[in-house]
Amino acid sequence: MVFFAEPIHDRERIRAWYCRADLFLFPSTFDTNGLVVREAAACSLPSVLIVGSCAAEDVTDGVSGFLIEENAAGMAAKLEELCKQPEALKAVGEGALRELYLSWEDAVANACRRYEVVIDNYRAGKYPVHAGLTDELIHNIAQAMDGYNQSRDRQKARMRELTDSYRKLRGDIMAEGQRRLDQMQSAPDRLSAGWEAEQARLTEELRAREQQLRSRFDELARYLDRFM
Repeated sequence: MVFFAEPIHDRERIRAWYCRADLFLFPSTFDTNGLVVREAAACSLPSVLIVGSCAAEDVTDGVSGFLIEENAAGMAAKLEELCKQPEALKAVGEGALRELYLSWEDAVANACRRYEVVIDNYRAGKYPVHAGLTDELIHNIAQAMDGYNQSRDRQKARMRELTDSYRKLRGDIMAEGQRRLDQMQSAPDRLSAGWEAEQARLTEELRAREQQLRSRFDELARYLDRFM
């Protein structure tokens, strides 16, 4: 039975497909040492690969995978052979897990060791010095981009500060207005003829101050947005 699945990005679903399969077919001669072969090996799933391809690197035929020539007849013959040998599929799958699987911890450790070697060789002067125009141009571009990104980060941080400041000022204005209204309502002459007019005036004053503050904040935000 053949399944044509849509692209899958969920790791658990990918793992489930690998674990359900009996064989992983990867007859590619153009891909590099594909991650998919390592993923299959992590699930004890053997792969069928083209002999001599980059994807077949480190694979031992009949031990950690199966290698075929680059033609349809070779693939058909190998599938027909393996369908009759389920014990071979299991054994080679275990070999793939043992020899090909590489955990992220080991991969990072290997990369760190390699970088240490490269750095030591560079410091020892074992690499040729590149001082061409292209190198200088790339270096200057990298510095400019780094400066631009740092500037954007500072502008964003400033924008967050201004936003928080606006919200605090707005809250303070509203709290002060409410306090004054409460004082007016509790005053003995709150029923006097001028009380309602004073209340309306204060409310309008608060709205005007809030609108003014908002306008200034929006103007500053537009100004900063030109540099972000």
